[in-house]
Amino acid sequence: MPPKKATTSTTKGSSTTSTNKPSSTTTATTNKTTTTSTTTTSTTTVNQTLPTKYDTIFKNLIKNYENKAYDKALKQAEQILTECPNHGDSLAMKAILIRYLKEQELNKQVAFNTDFYYNAKTLTEEEKEYKLNTELMMYDRNYKKECYQLVKKALELTNNKSFICWHVYGLLYKEDLKYKESITCFLNSLKFNPPNELQIIRELTTMQIHIRDLKNLISSRKKLMELKPGIGAFWIGFAIAQHLNLNYQIAIDTIDKYINLLFDSNTKGSKTYKYELSELLLYLNNLFFEFGKYKECIEQLLTKKDLILDDLFYLERLGDCYMKLNQLENAKKVYFELLKKNKENLQYIEKYFSSNNILNIHDLNNKDLILNLFESDENLKELLNNSTQLKILRLKFTNDKELFITFIEPYLNKTIPSLFQTLKGIYRFDENKIKMIENIFLEKLNELENNKEDPTIVLWVYIYLSQHYLYLKNYKLSLQYINKAIEHTPTLIENYMILAKIYKNLNLNHLASENMELARHMDLSDRYLNTKSTKYLLRDNNIIKANEVIGIFAKHPIYKDEEPSEQKHYHNTNIHYMQGMWFENECGDSHFRKLEFNLAIRHYYFVIQHFNEIKEDQYDFHTYSLRKNVIRNYIEMLRYMDQLFNHYYFLHACLGLCNVYLHLLRKQEHENPVVYNLNANITSQSYPLDIRIDEDLNGIYLTKHVNIFDECTRYLKYLEDYHSNNINTYIYSTIIYLKSNKYLFVSKSLKKALELDNNDYRVHFLLFKYLITIKQVMNNEQDKESSLFKLLNLDFTKITNNKSLNEMNLEYYKRNENNILSVLSVHCVDFMIKKAQLSDNNNNNAFKSILDCKSDCIEDYDIVYYSLWNGYVHNDMKYMTNRPYKQYKYTPYLDFVMFDNVKDQLEFADKVFNKINEFKEINQQ
Repeated sequence: MPPKKATTSTTKGSSTTSTNKPSSTTTATTNKTTTTSTTTTSTTTVNQTLPTKYDTIFKNLIKNYENKAYDKALKQAEQILTECPNHGDSLAMKAILIRYLKEQELNKQVAFNTDFYYNAKTLTEEEKEYKLNTELMMYDRNYKKECYQLVKKALELTNNKSFICWHVYGLLYKEDLKYKESITCFLNSLKFNPPNELQIIRELTTMQIHIRDLKNLISSRKKLMELKPGIGAFWIGFAIAQHLNLNYQIAIDTIDKYINLLFDSNTKGSKTYKYELSELLLYLNNLFFEFGKYKECIEQLLTKKDLILDDLFYLERLGDCYMKLNQLENAKKVYFELLKKNKENLQYIEKYFSSNNILNIHDLNNKDLILNLFESDENLKELLNNSTQLKILRLKFTNDKELFITFIEPYLNKTIPSLFQTLKGIYRFDENKIKMIENIFLEKLNELENNKEDPTIVLWVYIYLSQHYLYLKNYKLSLQYINKAIEHTPTLIENYMILAKIYKNLNLNHLASENMELARHMDLSDRYLNTKSTKYLLRDNNIIKANEVIGIFAKHPIYKDEEPSEQKHYHNTNIHYMQGMWFENECGDSHFRKLEFNLAIRHYYFVIQHFNEIKEDQYDFHTYSLRKNVIRNYIEMLRYMDQLFNHYYFLHACLGLCNVYLHLLRKQEHENPVVYNLNANITSQSYPLDIRIDEDLNGIYLTKHVNIFDECTRYLKYLEDYHSNNINTYIYSTIIYLKSNKYLFVSKSLKKALELDNNDYRVHFLLFKYLITIKQVMNNEQDKESSLFKLLNLDFTKITNNKSLNEMNLEYYKRNENNILSVLSVHCVDFMIKKAQLSDNNNNNAFKSILDCKSDCIEDYDIVYYSLWNGYVHNDMKYMTNRPYKQYKYTPYLDFVMFDNVKDQLEFADKVFNKINEFKEINQQ
């Protein structure tokens, strides 16, 4: 039989070190009662009993494990196994100790060389390529397999009846983030160790909430509350479990009982007593509100007002309840009090107007109601003088020129740089006011140039007009005014920032980065300028310089015992540890434009890793939040984490990865056409690739040692689950499903894309590619009664609605004939129809040439040029270096072909390129 103390201590030690996060669990106290009951309930086999000497060693092993003295514990485990090789518990302990010691060893190692790319300027192209292809930097992971094998062997030796072995097995899975498997192991451990039921169930509840296993969470939380009814955290945990399962009444009753029966006895006399009581009352109020009991919610707020410490939340919730009950006068008073506290809070302004029966302050149809309220409401008159947001709201609806002048004058006189950003909301809201604002500034400029009284005001008028015309995409006038501003005051930082922005919009990235660098050098202590300059350098593909610039504010802290050489490039990893995702995404884009696909993939994957780390970081808070009684913030965190992957940075990284992988697949297909098998086992819930942050820095493993199509599918699943309202998701899914001949999936993706934007030129092109593909499949299908033929024929008929492909293409053209990208798509579709011999007439004369299309967006011309080049050219990608990075940075290559041979297409592409240069020259004059 196992030793008395070993049973309790092992479980205790395992729980405290299972994730190397001390805050995630608490240590149980060993007592005689537990020891006795453990001894009597043990079910391990006779051959697992240790001699007295080794029994004592095993107890010391457990103590060393608890104290994280893993080296000593491992020696003791090996000492036991030397004499008792079939002792399962010692074998299991050896497995977990090997795992922890190896992780410690890896964490102490100096990170792999991060200087490769950033010092690559000293290397030749041949040396660079050699290093990329030879430096596959990956740690040996055989130790993980060894640990799992040891535990499995230990379970066999104990006939699967050792709670220690099951517990260790669960800890190993937990370390690898395989929580479902870990839960199964802990449940098995629970069967053979009833005295330690409390500790195991606590671990179970933490993992269940972490993976949102909400149904089983209720039963686990209920068991905890029954086992230790005197612990307040268990009551709160049970209430939260019911809350998340939408059982509001049970949650309300639980919190109410806890406050009335236990709270005072548990916390009376504590320094945090008032705070904890306030938080419990506010959480109870949240439950009433979400349950729809608004009267009870108001009643509780009013009766417990003296006990509630969060005054702002008190007023906000009171106002919301009055609005829900349609008690508008009461709501109006509350929101007026809130506006007096914060006059610039747009949410308070919207709710104040809602309490006056104006539900939407962004609707021009409410113009008369809003202006009348400004005239008649005494509260608004009181607030108006000191509230910029209220002034802007009135300007959105009024046509009074004098009001605009009165608002603008103080900004110019005080030389406030943010005037354009303040008024830009009016530009977006009502385009009719743009001309009036323009005339006001032109008149002001004319007056100042004639009087020459205050030269400073003239400068800021120049700057405003430059920003004004930049917004209208009149780059020529924008450049003229900013050049006047530079001539007037060549030392003003804002001048060069605006000039850089103009060049950026003209896609002159080199000039843009030069001017932003000039602005940065005027104030080297400004972090914002440093960040902007870094971004512009990356968009100019100057990665080495960008890394040096960002390193100024991201240097590793210097320690006395470090040599200067060790400090040289710490900022490369420091940016990563600070989770600078915007930087890594921009690096990925830049590497992609420079055709360094492996480095692009690694930077995008860094961002994916950050999001997975953020998701795992919440693990500690499942116990911390209950212990510290921050329930409202905890619920808010859980809901935020459920939406974590909806973030723009995650979307950017996933689309970037799909783009690079699709490009690699495209090159492979050009050499050897193949149909890919879609792996149905890959989902967004699949375990991420096991790559540490200091491994595979050159991206070799992620590029050459994985199944590229499977990886592409993995990130597509993320997009489908978390970005289902983004049209790029369905553009990529259409391409991927076409490659695997999953026509029903293609059809679903196209229907979603058409719902989101039926005028998108990429969707139009892919729709016809799908229609032509299934038409050819049907023509080649011999069995016209097959289910495949019937399904494809039904889908083809439904989409075309008995129209010919030419008619559909012409209809799209008529809707979008003024869009240069749509015209490109129309021409390419027309060529595709003819090539497939599905054309019923000649529509060439119906479509105008791309060269005759006009666009005020230089990126439209650029994307046409690169699309034409890459439609035929698969290996020579040098023309992608200055590929547009803004609106179309996620656009995959769609094989846009307009001519029968590559020579004609590239000659036409050169004509488009000449037009781009003409556009830029005209706007720079």
